[in-house]
Amino acid sequence: MDRWKYRRIFTLFLVILIINFIKIIIINENNIKIINFSIFPYSAISDNEYFEGFDIFNSFDVRNSVLVNLGDFTIPIIINNSNLGYKKTKAIIIYKNDFEKITIGNHVIYSQYKNIKGIKNVISFLNENDLILPNELYIYDLNYNQSFFLPSNNFFLKKKDILNGVIIHELSHYTFGYIIKKENVDDIWPEIICEAIRLKYLSKFDNELYIELLDKKKEENNVYSKILDYPKLLNNLSIVIKELLKYEIISDKDFNNIYNSFGRGVTN
Repeated sequence: MDRWKYRRIFTLFLVILIINFIKIIIINENNIKIINFSIFPYSAISDNEYFEGFDIFNSFDVRNSVLVNLGDFTIPIIINNSNLGYKKTKAIIIYKNDFEKITIGNHVIYSQYKNIKGIKNVISFLNENDLILPNELYIYDLNYNQSFFLPSNNFFLKKKDILNGVIIHELSHYTFGYIIKKENVDDIWPEIICEAIRLKYLSKFDNELYIELLDKKKEENNVYSKILDYPKLLNNLSIVIKELLKYEIISDKDFNNIYNSFGRGVTN
């Protein structure tokens, strides 16, 4: 076989290899088309539906906002034929550009929720308790099964999660989980402290719901109900936060040691 033939085979192999990492995302006004040449899957979440991306071609409607998880190895080629915005991280966030711009101190917040007073209460509470927040952040109104935080400044919420304080939990993850990282994948301390911050917020702004949630947690058996094992967090939250802010990485063991270091001088 002559060397030109080897070169053609090598070139063909190289083209196939490169194409294998490419995903083409075509964003139209009412729908999204994804052409996936890769063996690597992607996933897209839209209105509580979960799409596994093993298909060569996928098309789905844009109901409000869509999150497309591309994975670490993908080279996205985005063709935007609409006024729908997008951000490029390890995921493509596709959303209607209907944000309300809210400026609070040094923070610029782009929110699909129009309850400016509620957002201001949330940001003010976090600032009062020394929580770190990005200078610019986006709050999305979505229909996913649960609210979540996509670093570094994208917060995805269901409508009810503004009123029930889950927004506080998710925003707190910017400090506890992103800035101050957990040491081990299975560490649960960020969920405990963020839930404590949420409950403390509700005790101030919606005491009836605060009491209701505490009663529910007595019947539940999940990571969030473990807050009941840490009463000092609710009684002395600002003190505990100041101590945790001294660290860069914390394990569950470290968290328990820090918690237990607050002795008789701290209310239990």
